[in-house]
Amino acid sequence: HHNRPRLISAEERSVCELFGHFGSLLLQQEQESQKQRKISRSRSTIRAISLYPAVTNAVEVLAQDLQQCVDADGLALVRLSANQPTSRENDDTATHRTPTSETGRASVDAYGDVPNHRLTIALCRQAASGIITNHCLAKSNASFSETELGKTAGAMVLPLDECTFLSFFRNAVLHQVRWAGSPEKEVTHGPNGPRLTPRASFQEYRESVSGESDRWESSDLTVGHEILRELWKLAQRGGAETGQNARELEKKTQFQDLLIAELNHRVRNTLALVKSIARQTQSPSLSLEQYVELLE
Repeated sequence: HHNRPRLISAEERSVCELFGHFGSLLLQQEQESQKQRKISRSRSTIRAISLYPAVTNAVEVLAQDLQQCVDADGLALVRLSANQPTSRENDDTATHRTPTSETGRASVDAYGDVPNHRLTIALCRQAASGIITNHCLAKSNASFSETELGKTAGAMVLPLDECTFLSFFRNAVLHQVRWAGSPEKEVTHGPNGPRLTPRASFQEYRESVSGESDRWESSDLTVGHEILRELWKLAQRGGAETGQNARELEKKTQFQDLLIAELNHRVRNTLALVKSIARQTQSPSLSLEQYVELLE
C-alpha cells in the first residue's frame, strides 16, 4: 500500500529472477521425479498387456491394475460402429462389469464406478480426434445429468482407433480451496480513493468445491500414452506375437525415452548457464552496447 511506485534496482531484480529460476528448476525436478515414480509403478502392468491375445482380454484381466496406474475409480472399453448413431439403450450403471450393449451399434465393457452408457459413448465421440481429460463433467456439459454421472466427476478418454476407446473415470471429491483474502472483505473510501485494510485483505479464505474429481496430472497423461501404445501394438499384432519380439520392442522404446530425457536435461542445463552468465554480466552503469560487448 504505497502511494507511489517503489523502484527496484537492476541487481535486486537479477537476484530475484535468478532465485525464481532455480526455484522453478527444483519444482520441475520434483514433478519429473513424481512422474517417473508413477511410471515405474505402472510399468509391470503396462508390460503385461503384450501377454494377452487381444485388447478385450487384456483390459478384462488387467482392469483393476490399469485403474490403479492412473488412480481411477472406473474403466470402460468402448467399441463404436462407424457411421452409425449412438444408441441410448442399455443404460445400466456398473459396479464391476456391465454387459455389453445389445444394439449392435456400440458396446461398453465397464469395470468399477462408471457413468451411464449413453454418457460414456458421448465422451468417446468427443475424443475421436485425440485424448481428452476433464475433471468436472457436470459443469462443462449441461447435458450430463447427475443421474447419468452417478459417482463420476472426471474422465480421461484414450482413442485406440476411430471406433475403439479406453475411458478412465474418477469419482467426485470435496475440495478445499484456500484463497489469500476473502472476496467479501470490506472496502473503505478515503481521500486517496478506495482502500482495503492491509491485514484483513490477505486473511486466509477457504472455499468448498464439489462436483469435481482430482485433476488429471501430466503423469497420468504419460501413463495413459504408454497404455495406449501397448494396446495399439497388441491390436496391430492381432495376438500373433508374444514374448521375445514384444520384449525387444519394449527395450528399444525405453532406450529411446532415456535418450530424449537426457537430451532435454542437457538443453535445460545449457540454457540455465547462459541465462545465469547474462544476469551476472548485467550492470546499471553499462550502456546497451557496452553490455553486449562484455557479454560476448
